[in-house]
Amino acid sequence: MRSFALLLVLSTVTSIAEAQRAPARFDVYMYGIRAAELTVAGPSKAPTYSIRKKDLASNIWSSAHSAPIGTVPADTAFLLWGSIRDFPAQLARLEAVDWQSHDVLGWPDRASIYERTRELKAVVAGKPVNATRWNKRDAFLPMDLIVGPHNDFVAGIDSRADIVVVRRGFEGFTTIAAWNDPKVSQARYGFRSLGKQMMPAADGVGLATLVYLPSAEAKGPFPTVFIRTPYGITGLIDGYWHYVARGFAVVLQAVRGTSFTDPAARSEGELE
Repeated sequence: MRSFALLLVLSTVTSIAEAQRAPARFDVYMYGIRAAELTVAGPSKAPTYSIRKKDLASNIWSSAHSAPIGTVPADTAFLLWGSIRDFPAQLARLEAVDWQSHDVLGWPDRASIYERTRELKAVVAGKPVNATRWNKRDAFLPMDLIVGPHNDFVAGIDSRADIVVVRRGFEGFTTIAAWNDPKVSQARYGFRSLGKQMMPAADGVGLATLVYLPSAEAKGPFPTVFIRTPYGITGLIDGYWHYVARGFAVVLQAVRGTSFTDPAARSEGELE
């Protein structure tokens, strides 16, 4: 009877510990700007995932969207960006891998080869922590990984587009530490478009120009990033909005006679 009672107590303690497990929180950064937050809470066998995202233009966060782990892969609300697009659906499988026992392994299948690249150190909550960088071989758009000593996920990295998902508090293992340097202009704003302007050249030829300014609460004048290109400017702000979020104006201009692939913002004149 005493053994049964002890077993019952231990089972109860375990159940309570499972129920009260601290939520795991991950932040998604684009060019060093926090754009989404993922929270995993509840018992390890059946956690609930919650996500909220920021509308980059308005700089306003959405309300949280929650779902049980089993429905996350089919739930488009959990899709992210770039090579980390499917990270929420992959997290549980990723942490089930014994990364520490290998130097090279196939994940999530044999066609995707990850290689242990280098050992990293960072300070987390005032203490030194070790982790390992894993790079995906021969991939056009890889999600490289940083994994802790107990196979716990630290970060996923799209290095081509500087998109990072990182466990909160572990930013020192990623580019976020550099973006947070006080010498770097911090992101405080959304962005707004002034619409297409046909700016006259010296000979009167109109040059299609798109101007983006920080959201209305920002006070100018603004330092300006000016880009001229023959390859089209519609949608080009997707690669430059982070300057506007940091208080810059961005001016995009199509050179004369271009671009035939971008009729909505084509400049007058002939390309020479």
